[in-house]
Amino acid sequence: MGRKGARSVLLAVAALAALSVLTVSLTSYSRAGARATPLRQNTTAARAGGNPAGGPDGGQAEESRARVLAASSPPSPSFHWRSYFENYPELLQPPEALEYNEQAAWQHYNHTGRAQHRVASPLRLRFRYTGANASPGLTNQLLAHLSAFMIAQAAGAEVVVAPFVSRRAFTEPAEWLWQPAESVLDINSMAEYWRPRGLVIHRTPELSAAQRADYPKLLERNDPASALYGDQGCATAVLPPVEPQLQTVAQRARRAAVFVAETQLKANGTVPGCVNLDTGHIFFRVPVVTDQALALSLFRGFFYNRTVVDLAAAVKQQVGSGFHAAHLRIEQDANGWNQWGGGATGALLEYIKVMAGSAFTNTTTVYVASGLLYNGPSLEFDQVVETLRNASVAGRVVYKEQLLDRAVLQGLHSEQQALIDLLVMAGARAFVGHPFSTMSVTVEQLRISAGFLPETNAYIYIWEKEHDDNNARFVRFVRFAHEYRPRVRHRRR
Repeated sequence: MGRKGARSVLLAVAALAALSVLTVSLTSYSRAGARATPLRQNTTAARAGGNPAGGPDGGQAEESRARVLAASSPPSPSFHWRSYFENYPELLQPPEALEYNEQAAWQHYNHTGRAQHRVASPLRLRFRYTGANASPGLTNQLLAHLSAFMIAQAAGAEVVVAPFVSRRAFTEPAEWLWQPAESVLDINSMAEYWRPRGLVIHRTPELSAAQRADYPKLLERNDPASALYGDQGCATAVLPPVEPQLQTVAQRARRAAVFVAETQLKANGTVPGCVNLDTGHIFFRVPVVTDQALALSLFRGFFYNRTVVDLAAAVKQQVGSGFHAAHLRIEQDANGWNQWGGGATGALLEYIKVMAGSAFTNTTTVYVASGLLYNGPSLEFDQVVETLRNASVAGRVVYKEQLLDRAVLQGLHSEQQALIDLLVMAGARAFVGHPFSTMSVTVEQLRISAGFLPETNAYIYIWEKEHDDNNARFVRFVRFAHEYRPRVRHRRR
Protein backbone atom coordinates (compact mmCIF):
# COMPACT_ATOMS: atom_id res chain seq x y z
CA MET A 1 0.00 0.00 0.00
CA GLY A 2 1.45 3.37 -0.97
CA ARG A 3 1.74 6.47 1.14
CA LYS A 4 -1.40 7.94 -0.42
CA GLY A 5 -3.42 4.83 0.32
CA ALA A 6 -2.31 4.70 3.94
CA ARG A 7 -3.44 8.30 4.44
CA SER A 8 -6.91 7.47 3.09
CA VAL A 9 -7.25 4.57 5.53
CA LEU A 10 -6.32 6.79 8.50
CA LEU A 11 -8.90 9.42 7.52
CA ALA A 12 -11.58 6.77 7.25
CA VAL A 13 -10.78 5.38 10.69
CA ALA A 14 -10.89 8.90 12.22
CA ALA A 15 -14.25 9.57 10.63
CA LEU A 16 -15.69 6.32 12.04
CA ALA A 17 -14.41 7.23 15.51
CA ALA A 18 -15.99 10.68 15.39
CA LEU A 19 -19.28 9.22 14.25
CA SER A 20 -19.18 6.75 17.14
CA VAL A 21 -18.61 9.56 19.68
CA LEU A 22 -21.46 11.63 18.20
CA THR A 23 -23.79 8.63 18.40
CA VAL A 24 -22.92 8.04 22.05
CA SER A 25 -23.48 11.76 22.83
CA LEU A 26 -26.90 11.81 21.16
CA THR A 27 -27.90 8.66 23.03
CA SER A 28 -26.80 10.22 26.33
CA TYR A 29 -28.81 13.39 25.56
CA SER A 30 -31.86 11.33 24.77
CA ARG A 31 -31.58 9.42 28.05
CA ALA A 32 -30.71 12.42 30.18
CA GLY A 33 -33.62 14.59 28.94
CA ALA A 34 -33.83 17.78 31.01
CA ARG A 35 -30.48 17.07 32.63
CA ALA A 36 -28.90 18.69 29.60
CA THR A 37 -30.26 22.08 30.75
CA PRO A 38 -27.71 22.65 33.55
CA LEU A 39 -24.98 21.79 31.07
CA ARG A 40 -26.16 24.60 28.83
CA GLN A 41 -26.34 26.99 31.82
CA ASN A 42 -22.82 26.04 32.83
CA THR A 43 -21.62 26.59 29.28
CA THR A 44 -23.23 30.01 29.27
CA ALA A 45 -21.63 30.87 32.59
CA ALA A 46 -18.25 29.71 31.32
CA ARG A 47 -18.59 31.91 28.23
CA ALA A 48 -19.35 34.86 30.47
CA GLY A 49 -16.16 34.24 32.42
CA GLY A 50 -17.78 32.42 35.36
CA ASN A 51 -17.54 28.82 36.53
CA PRO A 52 -20.05 25.99 36.48
CA ALA A 53 -22.01 25.25 39.66
CA GLY A 54 -19.64 23.70 42.12
CA GLY A 55 -16.73 25.88 40.97
CA PRO A 56 -15.33 28.89 42.82
CA ASP A 57 -18.34 31.12 41.81
CA GLY A 58 -20.98 28.41 42.04
CA GLY A 59 -22.76 30.06 45.02
CA GLN A 60 -23.40 33.25 43.04
CA ALA A 61 -24.84 31.28 40.16
CA GLU A 62 -27.18 29.39 42.49
CA GLU A 63 -28.28 32.68 44.11
CA SER A 64 -28.98 34.17 40.69
CA ARG A 65 -30.96 31.10 39.74
CA ALA A 66 -32.95 31.39 43.00
CA ARG A 67 -33.86 34.99 42.16
CA VAL A 68 -35.10 33.99 38.73
CA LEU A 69 -37.22 31.23 40.22
CA ALA A 70 -38.61 33.58 42.90
CA ALA A 71 -39.49 36.23 40.33
CA SER A 72 -41.38 33.67 38.30
CA SER A 73 -43.31 32.42 41.35
CA PRO A 74 -46.85 33.73 41.85
CA PRO A 75 -47.39 36.55 44.39
CA SER A 76 -48.33 35.64 47.93
CA PRO A 77 -52.04 36.02 48.77
CA SER A 78 -51.07 38.51 51.48
CA PHE A 79 -49.27 40.72 48.98
CA HIS A 80 -51.27 43.77 47.89
CA TRP A 81 -49.50 45.28 44.95
CA ARG A 82 -51.58 48.47 44.78
CA SER A 83 -50.96 49.08 48.48
CA TYR A 84 -47.25 48.47 47.90
CA PHE A 85 -47.15 51.26 45.34
CA GLU A 86 -49.39 53.45 47.51
CA ASN A 87 -46.95 53.04 50.40
CA TYR A 88 -43.93 53.61 48.15
CA PRO A 89 -45.02 55.86 45.26
CA GLU A 90 -41.38 56.75 44.58
CA LEU A 91 -40.95 53.30 43.01
CA LEU A 92 -42.95 54.55 40.05
CA GLN A 93 -40.46 57.38 39.51
CA PRO A 94 -36.81 57.27 38.37
CA PRO A 95 -34.45 55.65 39.12
CA GLU A 96 -36.70 52.60 39.72
CA ALA A 97 -39.49 53.69 37.35
CA LEU A 98 -41.40 50.45 37.79
CA GLU A 99 -44.42 49.67 35.68
CA TYR A 100 -47.71 49.96 37.54
CA ASN A 101 -48.71 46.32 37.58
CA GLU A 102 -48.70 43.36 39.93
CA GLN A 103 -45.71 41.59 38.38
CA ALA A 104 -43.40 44.62 38.69
CA ALA A 105 -44.48 45.24 42.29
CA TRP A 106 -44.05 41.59 43.26
CA GLN A 107 -40.61 41.26 41.69
CA HIS A 108 -39.38 44.37 43.51
CA TYR A 109 -40.82 43.21 46.82
CA ASN A 110 -39.40 39.69 46.46
CA HIS A 111 -35.95 40.87 45.39
CA THR A 112 -35.59 43.94 47.63
CA GLY A 113 -38.61 45.06 49.61
CA ARG A 114 -39.05 42.02 51.82
CA ALA A 115 -35.47 42.20 53.09
CA GLN A 116 -35.92 45.95 53.74
CA HIS A 117 -39.07 45.29 55.80
CA ARG A 118 -41.23 47.23 53.39
CA VAL A 119 -44.98 47.19 53.97
CA ALA A 120 -46.89 45.32 51.27
CA SER A 121 -50.38 45.52 52.76
CA PRO A 122 -52.98 48.27 53.21
CA LEU A 123 -52.50 50.63 56.11
CA ARG A 124 -55.54 51.83 58.03
CA LEU A 125 -54.81 55.46 58.85
CA ARG A 126 -56.69 57.57 61.41
CA PHE A 127 -56.14 61.34 61.29
CA ARG A 128 -56.51 62.89 64.76
CA TYR A 129 -56.23 66.59 65.62
CA THR A 130 -57.14 68.69 68.62
CA GLY A 131 -59.19 71.47 67.00
CA ALA A 132 -58.60 75.10 66.14
CA ASN A 133 -56.11 77.45 67.74
CA ALA A 134 -56.04 78.65 71.33
CA SER A 135 -58.47 81.56 70.68
CA PRO A 136 -61.14 80.08 68.44
CA GLY A 137 -64.60 81.19 67.52
CA LEU A 138 -67.19 79.11 65.69
CA THR A 139 -65.84 79.59 62.18
CA ASN A 140 -62.20 79.22 63.22
CA GLN A 141 -63.18 75.81 64.54
CA LEU A 142 -65.24 74.89 61.48
CA LEU A 143 -62.31 75.83 59.25
CA ALA A 144 -59.99 73.69 61.38
CA HIS A 145 -62.36 70.75 60.88
CA LEU A 146 -62.36 71.50 57.15
CA SER A 147 -58.55 71.35 57.11
CA ALA A 148 -58.66 68.02 58.94
CA PHE A 149 -61.13 66.57 56.46
CA MET A 150 -58.99 67.78 53.54
CA ILE A 151 -55.87 66.10 54.95
CA ALA A 152 -57.74 62.87 55.67
CA GLN A 153 -59.28 62.76 52.21
CA ALA A 154 -55.97 63.45 50.47
CA ALA A 155 -54.03 60.93 52.62
CA GLY A 156 -56.64 58.18 52.40
CA ALA A 157 -57.21 58.30 56.16
CA GLU A 158 -60.20 58.11 58.44
CA VAL A 159 -60.88 61.20 60.55
CA VAL A 160 -61.55 61.46 64.29
CA VAL A 161 -63.57 64.63 64.89
CA ALA A 162 -62.14 66.92 67.57
CA PRO A 163 -64.24 68.64 70.27
CA PHE A 164 -65.33 72.27 70.20
CA VAL A 165 -64.82 75.03 72.75
CA SER A 166 -67.18 77.84 73.73
CA ARG A 167 -66.59 81.18 75.39
CA ARG A 168 -68.13 82.51 78.58
CA ALA A 169 -68.42 86.06 77.23
CA PHE A 170 -67.21 88.39 74.47
CA THR A 171 -64.58 89.99 76.68
CA GLU A 172 -60.82 89.91 76.90
CA PRO A 173 -59.13 87.78 78.01
CA ALA A 174 -61.55 85.13 76.78
CA GLU A 175 -62.30 82.08 78.89
CA TRP A 176 -62.91 78.88 76.91
CA LEU A 177 -64.78 75.71 77.85
CA TRP A 178 -64.84 72.22 76.32
CA GLN A 179 -67.94 71.31 74.32
CA PRO A 180 -68.81 68.04 72.54
CA ALA A 181 -68.53 68.08 68.77
CA GLU A 182 -72.13 66.86 68.54
CA SER A 183 -73.32 70.15 70.04
CA VAL A 184 -72.39 71.85 66.75
CA LEU A 185 -72.09 69.09 64.13
CA ASP A 186 -74.45 66.25 63.28
CA ILE A 187 -71.74 63.59 63.29
CA ASN A 188 -74.09 60.70 62.49
CA SER A 189 -75.44 62.42 59.37
CA MET A 190 -71.94 63.38 58.28
CA ALA A 191 -70.67 59.82 58.74
CA GLU A 192 -73.59 58.44 56.75
CA TYR A 193 -73.08 61.00 53.99
CA TRP A 194 -69.34 60.53 53.63
CA ARG A 195 -69.04 56.75 54.04
CA PRO A 196 -70.08 55.93 50.44
CA ARG A 197 -67.86 58.77 49.26
CA GLY A 198 -64.76 57.14 50.72
CA LEU A 199 -64.32 59.06 53.97
CA VAL A 200 -64.84 57.35 57.33
CA ILE A 201 -65.74 59.68 60.21
CA HIS A 202 -65.40 58.82 63.90
CA ARG A 203 -66.93 60.56 66.88
CA THR A 204 -64.69 62.15 69.49
CA PRO A 205 -63.45 59.52 71.98
CA GLU A 206 -64.94 59.73 75.45
CA LEU A 207 -63.02 62.09 77.72
CA SER A 208 -62.89 62.23 81.51
CA ALA A 209 -64.01 65.30 83.45
CA ALA A 210 -60.35 66.18 84.07
CA GLN A 211 -59.54 65.94 80.35
CA ARG A 212 -62.48 68.16 79.48
CA ALA A 213 -61.39 70.75 82.00
CA ASP A 214 -57.81 70.69 80.66
CA TYR A 215 -58.79 70.73 76.99
CA PRO A 216 -58.52 74.54 76.43
CA LYS A 217 -55.05 74.48 78.00
CA LEU A 218 -54.09 71.58 75.73
CA LEU A 219 -55.00 73.79 72.77
CA GLU A 220 -52.78 76.54 74.16
CA ARG A 221 -49.87 74.11 74.47
CA ASN A 222 -50.65 72.73 71.00
CA ASP A 223 -50.17 69.17 72.23
CA PRO A 224 -50.71 66.37 69.69
CA ALA A 225 -53.95 64.39 69.81
CA SER A 226 -52.20 61.44 71.47
CA ALA A 227 -51.89 63.57 74.62
CA LEU A 228 -55.68 63.70 74.68
CA TYR A 229 -56.75 60.26 73.46
CA GLY A 230 -53.77 57.97 73.98
CA ASP A 231 -53.04 55.44 71.23
CA GLN A 232 -56.45 53.68 71.20
CA GLY A 233 -54.81 50.39 70.27
CA CYS A 234 -53.00 51.76 67.22
CA ALA A 235 -49.44 52.66 66.38
CA THR A 236 -48.96 56.43 66.35
CA ALA A 237 -47.06 58.80 64.10
CA VAL A 238 -46.82 62.46 65.06
CA LEU A 239 -47.04 64.50 61.90
CA PRO A 240 -44.30 66.93 60.87
CA PRO A 241 -45.19 70.63 60.52
CA VAL A 242 -47.86 71.17 57.90
CA GLU A 243 -46.59 72.29 54.51
CA PRO A 244 -48.18 74.96 52.27
CA GLN A 245 -49.41 72.39 49.73
CA LEU A 246 -52.14 69.87 50.55
CA GLN A 247 -50.54 67.05 48.54
CA THR A 248 -47.25 67.59 50.36
CA VAL A 249 -49.09 67.32 53.67
CA ALA A 250 -50.76 64.08 52.53
CA GLN A 251 -47.51 62.58 51.24
CA ARG A 252 -45.63 63.35 54.44
CA ALA A 253 -48.48 61.93 56.50
CA ARG A 254 -48.38 58.64 54.60
CA ARG A 255 -44.59 58.56 54.79
CA ALA A 256 -44.73 58.96 58.56
CA ALA A 257 -47.29 56.15 58.82
CA VAL A 258 -45.23 53.82 56.61
CA PHE A 259 -42.13 54.46 58.71
CA VAL A 260 -43.99 53.53 61.90
CA ALA A 261 -45.37 50.39 60.24
CA GLU A 262 -41.91 49.38 58.97
CA THR A 263 -40.47 49.84 62.45
CA GLN A 264 -43.03 47.49 63.97
CA LEU A 265 -42.67 44.99 61.12
CA LYS A 266 -38.92 44.86 61.68
CA ALA A 267 -39.34 44.54 65.45
CA ASN A 268 -41.92 41.76 65.68
CA GLY A 269 -42.80 40.72 62.15
CA THR A 270 -46.30 42.23 62.14
CA VAL A 271 -47.86 45.29 60.52
CA PRO A 272 -49.96 47.45 62.89
CA GLY A 273 -53.70 47.10 62.50
CA CYS A 274 -54.04 50.89 62.40
CA VAL A 275 -51.81 53.95 62.52
CA ASN A 276 -52.78 57.25 64.14
CA LEU A 277 -51.67 60.36 62.28
CA ASP A 278 -51.58 62.85 65.13
CA THR A 279 -51.22 66.60 65.17
CA GLY A 280 -52.30 69.52 67.34
CA HIS A 281 -54.54 72.42 66.31
CA ILE A 282 -54.65 73.05 62.58
CA PHE A 283 -56.37 76.39 62.04
CA PHE A 284 -54.66 78.31 59.19
CA ARG A 285 -52.37 75.35 58.48
CA VAL A 286 -53.84 73.87 55.28
CA PRO A 287 -54.50 76.39 52.49
CA VAL A 288 -57.91 75.77 50.93
CA VAL A 289 -56.63 77.55 47.84
CA THR A 290 -54.51 74.48 46.98
CA ASP A 291 -57.68 72.47 46.27
CA GLN A 292 -60.76 74.67 46.37
CA ALA A 293 -62.99 72.09 44.68
CA LEU A 294 -62.20 69.60 47.44
CA ALA A 295 -62.63 72.22 50.18
CA LEU A 296 -65.99 73.34 48.82
CA SER A 297 -67.31 69.81 48.41
CA LEU A 298 -66.22 68.90 51.94
CA PHE A 299 -67.76 71.99 53.52
CA ARG A 300 -71.02 71.25 51.73
CA GLY A 301 -70.89 67.89 53.46
CA PHE A 302 -70.93 69.45 56.92
CA PHE A 303 -74.23 68.84 58.72
CA TYR A 304 -75.16 70.73 61.84
CA ASN A 305 -76.83 69.97 65.13
CA ARG A 306 -80.54 69.47 64.36
CA THR A 307 -81.76 71.55 67.31
CA VAL A 308 -79.67 74.53 66.18
CA VAL A 309 -80.75 74.11 62.55
CA ASP A 310 -84.41 74.11 63.59
CA LEU A 311 -83.92 77.25 65.67
CA ALA A 312 -82.25 79.01 62.71
CA ALA A 313 -85.18 78.00 60.51
CA ALA A 314 -87.61 79.42 63.07
CA VAL A 315 -85.70 82.71 63.11
CA LYS A 316 -85.70 82.98 59.30
CA GLN A 317 -89.42 82.32 59.22
CA GLN A 318 -90.05 85.20 61.60
CA VAL A 319 -87.66 87.52 59.74
CA GLY A 320 -89.43 86.87 56.44
CA SER A 321 -88.11 86.82 52.89
CA GLY A 322 -85.98 89.46 51.21
CA PHE A 323 -84.04 90.53 54.29
CA HIS A 324 -80.49 91.89 54.36
CA ALA A 325 -77.89 91.03 57.01
CA ALA A 326 -74.95 92.67 58.78
CA HIS A 327 -72.34 91.06 61.00
CA LEU A 328 -71.52 93.84 63.46
CA ARG A 329 -68.08 92.93 64.80
CA ILE A 330 -67.82 95.76 67.31
CA GLU A 331 -67.48 93.81 70.55
CA GLN A 332 -64.67 94.36 73.04
CA ASP A 333 -62.59 91.47 71.67
CA ALA A 334 -62.57 93.17 68.24
CA ASN A 335 -60.88 96.32 69.54
CA GLY A 336 -57.52 95.10 68.26
CA TRP A 337 -58.86 95.36 64.72
CA ASN A 338 -61.07 98.43 65.06
CA GLN A 339 -58.64 100.66 66.95
CA TRP A 340 -57.01 101.70 63.68
CA GLY A 341 -60.35 103.02 62.38
CA GLY A 342 -61.63 104.93 65.39
CA GLY A 343 -62.62 102.00 67.58
CA ALA A 344 -66.14 100.57 67.76
CA THR A 345 -67.68 103.96 66.91
CA GLY A 346 -65.56 104.36 63.81
CA ALA A 347 -66.35 100.80 62.75
CA LEU A 348 -70.09 101.41 63.12
CA LEU A 349 -69.87 104.54 60.95
CA GLU A 350 -68.03 102.48 58.34
CA TYR A 351 -70.80 99.86 58.50
CA ILE A 352 -73.40 102.57 57.81
CA LYS A 353 -71.39 103.86 54.83
CA VAL A 354 -71.04 100.42 53.23
CA MET A 355 -74.65 99.43 53.97
CA ALA A 356 -75.90 102.60 52.26
CA GLY A 357 -73.87 101.65 49.19
CA SER A 358 -75.27 98.10 49.22
CA ALA A 359 -78.97 98.94 48.84
CA PHE A 360 -79.77 99.03 52.57
CA THR A 361 -82.56 101.63 52.96
CA ASN A 362 -84.97 102.89 55.60
CA THR A 363 -87.47 100.22 54.48
CA THR A 364 -85.05 97.29 54.60
CA THR A 365 -85.46 94.49 57.10
CA VAL A 366 -81.96 93.97 58.48
CA TYR A 367 -80.90 90.94 60.48
CA VAL A 368 -77.91 91.80 62.65
CA ALA A 369 -75.56 89.50 64.52
CA SER A 370 -73.43 90.74 67.39
CA GLY A 371 -71.89 89.40 70.55
CA LEU A 372 -73.05 92.49 72.42
CA LEU A 373 -76.25 90.65 73.37
CA TYR A 374 -74.64 87.40 74.43
CA ASN A 375 -74.88 88.21 78.13
CA GLY A 376 -78.40 89.66 77.93
CA PRO A 377 -79.99 93.03 77.06
CA SER A 378 -77.45 95.72 76.25
CA LEU A 379 -77.89 99.48 76.26
CA GLU A 380 -74.89 99.71 73.94
CA PHE A 381 -76.62 97.48 71.40
CA ASP A 382 -79.86 99.46 71.66
CA GLN A 383 -77.89 102.57 70.71
CA VAL A 384 -76.38 100.73 67.72
CA VAL A 385 -79.85 99.83 66.45
CA GLU A 386 -81.06 103.40 66.86
CA THR A 387 -78.01 104.68 64.97
CA LEU A 388 -78.72 102.36 62.03
CA ARG A 389 -82.34 103.51 61.83
CA ASN A 390 -81.41 107.17 62.05
CA ALA A 391 -78.90 106.69 59.22
CA SER A 392 -81.71 105.29 57.00
CA VAL A 393 -79.91 102.00 56.35
CA ALA A 394 -82.49 99.95 58.22
CA GLY A 395 -86.20 100.02 58.79
CA ARG A 396 -86.90 96.92 60.81
CA VAL A 397 -83.87 95.60 62.74
CA VAL A 398 -84.17 92.00 63.93
CA TYR A 399 -81.87 89.61 65.78
CA LYS A 400 -82.14 86.16 67.31
CA GLU A 401 -82.17 87.48 70.87
CA GLN A 402 -85.37 89.32 69.96
CA LEU A 403 -87.04 86.40 68.18
CA LEU A 404 -86.19 83.45 70.43
CA ASP A 405 -87.09 82.91 74.05
CA ARG A 406 -84.32 83.92 76.43
CA ALA A 407 -84.48 80.55 78.19
CA VAL A 408 -83.90 78.77 74.88
CA LEU A 409 -80.80 80.84 74.16
CA GLN A 410 -79.45 80.33 77.66
CA GLY A 411 -79.57 76.60 76.99
CA LEU A 412 -77.12 77.05 74.10
CA HIS A 413 -73.39 77.73 74.34
CA SER A 414 -71.75 80.58 72.46
CA GLU A 415 -70.83 78.60 69.35
CA GLN A 416 -74.34 77.18 68.98
CA GLN A 417 -75.73 80.71 69.15
CA ALA A 418 -73.15 81.83 66.59
CA LEU A 419 -74.22 78.96 64.34
CA ILE A 420 -77.79 80.30 64.33
CA ASP A 421 -76.43 83.65 63.09
CA LEU A 422 -74.26 81.93 60.48
CA LEU A 423 -77.15 79.95 59.02
CA VAL A 424 -79.54 82.91 59.00
CA MET A 425 -77.11 85.41 57.45
CA ALA A 426 -76.13 82.90 54.75
CA GLY A 427 -79.70 83.23 53.42
CA ALA A 428 -79.79 87.03 53.28
CA ARG A 429 -80.35 88.86 50.00
CA ALA A 430 -77.36 91.15 50.70
CA PHE A 431 -74.65 90.97 53.34
CA VAL A 432 -72.14 93.36 54.94
CA GLY A 433 -69.37 92.03 57.18
CA HIS A 434 -66.02 92.74 58.79
CA PRO A 435 -62.90 91.94 56.71
CA PHE A 436 -60.93 90.61 59.69
CA SER A 437 -63.64 88.22 60.87
CA THR A 438 -63.61 84.60 59.70
CA MET A 439 -67.32 84.56 60.60
CA SER A 440 -68.04 87.28 58.04
CA VAL A 441 -65.90 85.68 55.36
CA THR A 442 -67.46 82.27 55.98
CA VAL A 443 -70.94 83.79 55.56
CA GLU A 444 -69.74 85.25 52.26
CA GLN A 445 -68.39 81.89 51.09
CA LEU A 446 -71.57 80.04 52.07
CA ARG A 447 -73.68 82.58 50.21
CA ILE A 448 -71.53 82.28 47.07
CA SER A 449 -71.62 78.49 47.17
CA ALA A 450 -75.42 78.66 47.61
CA GLY A 451 -75.76 80.67 44.40
CA PHE A 452 -75.71 84.31 45.54
CA LEU A 453 -73.62 86.55 43.31
CA PRO A 454 -70.28 87.66 44.82
CA GLU A 455 -71.21 91.32 44.46
CA THR A 456 -74.05 90.87 46.99
CA ASN A 457 -71.36 90.66 49.68
CA ALA A 458 -69.56 93.75 50.97
CA TYR A 459 -67.07 94.60 53.72
CA ILE A 460 -66.32 97.65 55.77
CA TYR A 461 -62.89 99.15 55.31
CA ILE A 462 -60.70 99.15 58.40
CA TRP A 463 -57.15 100.33 57.94
CA GLU A 464 -54.79 98.07 59.79
CA LYS A 465 -51.06 97.67 59.39
CA GLU A 466 -51.51 94.02 58.37
CA HIS A 467 -54.58 94.59 56.18
CA ASP A 468 -53.03 93.30 52.95
CA ASP A 469 -51.40 90.34 54.70
CA ASN A 470 -54.70 89.47 56.35
CA ASN A 471 -56.56 89.56 53.04
CA ALA A 472 -53.98 87.29 51.42
CA ARG A 473 -54.17 84.94 54.40
CA PHE A 474 -57.95 84.72 54.11
CA VAL A 475 -57.73 83.96 50.40
CA ARG A 476 -55.36 81.10 51.18
CA PHE A 477 -57.05 79.63 54.22
CA VAL A 478 -60.70 80.74 54.39
CA ARG A 479 -62.17 81.51 50.98
CA PHE A 480 -63.06 77.95 50.00
CA ALA A 481 -65.54 79.21 47.35
CA HIS A 482 -63.26 81.99 46.07
CA GLU A 483 -63.15 80.66 42.49
CA TYR A 484 -66.75 79.41 42.49
CA ARG A 485 -69.19 81.29 40.31
CA PRO A 486 -72.88 80.49 40.57
CA ARG A 487 -74.78 79.55 37.46
CA VAL A 488 -76.95 82.46 36.31
CA ARG A 489 -80.36 81.37 35.15
CA HIS A 490 -81.57 83.42 32.21
CA ARG A 491 -85.24 84.17 32.07
CA ARG A 492 -87.13 83.04 29.01
CA ARG A 493 -88.37 85.90 26.91
